[in-house]
Amino acid sequence: LVNGVNTDTKHYESLVKIYNSLNNCRGVEIIPYHAYGGTKSVFLGGVDNGRKEWIPTPEQIDEAKSILRNENIFVI
Repeated sequence: LVNGVNTDTKHYESLVKIYNSLNNCRGVEIIPYHAYGGTKSVFLGGVDNGRKEWIPTPEQIDEAKSILRNENIFVI
């Protein structure tokens, strides 16, 4: 999940449609964006290019899981 990119209800509804169209999908894993790569860039002499504002809140992660579970999708 990327805050401001795919953390809205419309995205989750689309994800449900895609999931339901698949024959061999056992679940969905919610992976939140992290800014860890920015620190690596600094260690290599660059600038911190991690986008901390893209990190979803715990509430956004819980909302995504809840919506998917309400649609009988196993959340890994």
